[in-house]
Amino acid sequence: MNSVDILVAGAYTLFVWWFCTGVIFYLDGLHKRTYWMSLGAATFVAMCAIIGVNASSRIESVPSAYVAFTCAILIWGWQEMFFLMGVLAGPSKAPLPEGVSEATRFKLAARAVIHHELALLGVGILLLLLTWRSPNQVGGATYLLLWLMRLSAKLNLFVGVRNTYAHLLPPHIAYLGS
Repeated sequence: MNSVDILVAGAYTLFVWWFCTGVIFYLDGLHKRTYWMSLGAATFVAMCAIIGVNASSRIESVPSAYVAFTCAILIWGWQEMFFLMGVLAGPSKAPLPEGVSEATRFKLAARAVIHHELALLGVGILLLLLTWRSPNQVGGATYLLLWLMRLSAKLNLFVGVRNTYAHLLPPHIAYLGS
């Protein structure tokens, strides 16, 4: 792989990530009555993307790697839409009380996001099973990397790193910023 290939791959990665992030923020900023239509369309896209990861995993080529990467991002985005639109988070929907112990804080934080975390884990296992022993591991690896980065961010928040983006949470899930 030469430096131009690396630059193109990097530019493509940034474009896909930020374009999808922008679409999700836009859709999440619409009126709540549009959420089910957005989630229905996103579910269709995610199902196609799961098929895309499965199909591209069987082909070892640069275009297949791009397809697998894009499909993994679309699947991740689908799950983030369910989270950010408040459909799939957890049973606890209240801000974290001030001055609680570390153990209570962890328990309440976990209750706020547990359904989403389990869904991420389930889809991650599905993708890893679909791509197991396939020549193109990019789809499963991309999803796994996104999950590890999310876990790292959550651990940082838990140990007290300031969340400078909490103000971007939509009002219906603003409690998560606490």
